[in-house]
Amino acid sequence: MAKGGFKRRIPLADALDMLAQHGFEIGSEEVSFDCALGRVLAEDVVSEMNNPPFDRAMMDGYAVRAEDAFGASQASPVLLKVVGVTVAGDTVSAVVGRGEAVKVMTGAKAPEGADCVVMVEYTQELDGVVEITVSVPPGKHISKVGEDIKKGDLLLKSGTVLKPQDLGVLAATGNLKVKVRKKPRIVVVSTGTELAAPGEKLGAGAIYDINSYTLSSLASGLGAEIVSRSIITDDESLLEDVLDMKWDLLLLSGATSVGEKDFVPEVIRRRGEVVFHGVSIRPGSPAGFGVVSGRPVFMLPGFPVAAVTAFELLVTPFIQRMLGTNVAVPHPTIEGLLTKAVPSQLGRVDFIRVRIEKHDGNIRVSPVSAKGAGLITTLTKADGFVLLDAKKEGLEAGETVEVYLF
Repeated sequence: MAKGGFKRRIPLADALDMLAQHGFEIGSEEVSFDCALGRVLAEDVVSEMNNPPFDRAMMDGYAVRAEDAFGASQASPVLLKVVGVTVAGDTVSAVVGRGEAVKVMTGAKAPEGADCVVMVEYTQELDGVVEITVSVPPGKHISKVGEDIKKGDLLLKSGTVLKPQDLGVLAATGNLKVKVRKKPRIVVVSTGTELAAPGEKLGAGAIYDINSYTLSSLASGLGAEIVSRSIITDDESLLEDVLDMKWDLLLLSGATSVGEKDFVPEVIRRRGEVVFHGVSIRPGSPAGFGVVSGRPVFMLPGFPVAAVTAFELLVTPFIQRMLGTNVAVPHPTIEGLLTKAVPSQLGRVDFIRVRIEKHDGNIRVSPVSAKGAGLITTLTKADGFVLLDAKKEGLEAGETVEVYLF
């Protein structure tokens, strides 16, 4: 066994418990609401104002007093005097008195004295008089001040990942600044003398780096900021330089197993602490976690599928916790029937790549042939993945499974 190698693989549940005990605060900052898409709220947001801020006409038509239009019908229309017109944006309008009406457009401020709007379809105006052919109750087609949101209402809770519609609510209520969690600054490094940057000419025995791009994209999708993405050869001094950089979280892939050149765990141990190394998951068992100078470091396998698996199961909940979001696999899910049995080992969580098809109204879930953790196409050919619980010894054909969609 190489120096620093793992002697046993701990259960995934134990690894997650250890990660939960290592909380790393990254602080918060105030940003303009229109720059906050995808950011995580660091505090609750309450409305600065009522919305709508005034009684508002919700239809084109005539603002009237409901009692004046009472009993109106096609057979017995009511005639009202038109005393003005108001459109959206007008600051003043005529006051509606007994036997009067004001023509209004959608979004206009409801005139004083009116308590309802008769839709234009049920009216006919001629020579300053409008004929009403329908009776409407008080409040009809008028949105009252604060009907949607009242000043002081809780709009969004701390931990919310801001969506486009959330920005609209912030704009509508005058919340021009919001406090959000700072983005974790992440450095991503692929280790391996055999690695080359995509586009470079490949020498004998060389392969293109995959992991730094995949892992960076996964981290960015969770809300992190990638400050550096690079490749280093199997040289401990180069890893030492990386450890001296400025970052909130370091993702290392490769050189984490038990081979002669798997030096990463030993360097982390020398510079700080290896919290765990080796997790009972497949693929991805060489994954580990450490702390250097009070900062978290993930040691991920070099094989691409193993690296993605370890990221999904270990890094994702950790980044979500740093950001203050709910800890859950951030994928939509769907249930389906497994088309073939999947063997497994008790005590190990398996990351099973699957394809989904609809057949005779049923969702069918088929495992993608997985001959090795280095075959990236087992991810690109998959629609999602199934997590096989450590307490189960395989899955049977026909069993209902939950699929996390990519």
